[in-house]
Formats: sequence, structure tokens, C-alpha cells
Amino acid sequence: MITLHRLGHPTAELFVNDELIVSVEATPDTVITLSGGDKVVVAESPEAVCAKVRECRIEILSGAILRRDAKAGGRIALRIEIDQQHGQFASIAQAIVEACVEQAHQLAAIEHAGQRVGDGGVIELLGLAL
Repeated sequence: MITLHRLGHPTAELFVNDELIVSVEATPDTVITLSGGDKVVVAESPEAVCAKVRECRIEILSGAILRRDAKAGGRIALRIEIDQQHGQFASIAQAIVEACVEQAHQLAAIEHAGQRVGDGGVIELLGLAL
């Protein structure tokens, strides 16, 4: 609802449901046409009426967004924590993959060396004592 004043009654407040406003005209007085066909003549300029409607809608939408964000706040914090844990798990998985790749390279080198020096050389390279 927006607060306006009827033309000629500057102290009497008029509350208008901004959702019911169809048009605002300057003829030269400001005439507001409501969805039911009623017309109201007000003291405010058309620009002032539009500004009040805009302010009212911003207030409603910002309140809704704040309530939504307050409810989602816990979910957002949880999502950040999960993402951080996922990042940690991804780092651990990456380290494991890198270690496996390194071991595969070492085994390939050992196999290659074993082909050159025989089975005893492979055992020696592995550091095994028989």
C-alpha cells in the first residue's frame, strides 16, 4: 500500500493498493485509475505516485529476498563446506593418482632394467634380499 493525499485534503491520508493501479494521468490534476474502474484524484504528481509505487515494490521484493536468503543461509554455508571438503578430497585423489603414475613409471623402469640385467638385477633394484 502506498500513502497519498486526496486533492484538497492535504492532512487526510489515502492508502492505495499499488497492485490495483492501472494508470496515473496528469489532466492537469493527478488522476489514478484503479483496476475496478474507480478514479481517484490526488495531490501528488504522477512522478511522485510512480516513485511511491516503485519504492513499495522494492521494499516487498527486498523483504522476500532477505527472507529467502536467511532460509538458504544454512544451505549455502553447508554447500561451501561440502565444496571445501570436495576440494580437499580432490587434492588427495590427485596426490594418489600422481603417486600411482610415479610408481608405474618406476616399475616400467625396473622392468626395462630387468630385461637388461636379468632377474637378479630386478631383485637387486627392488632391494629385496633372498
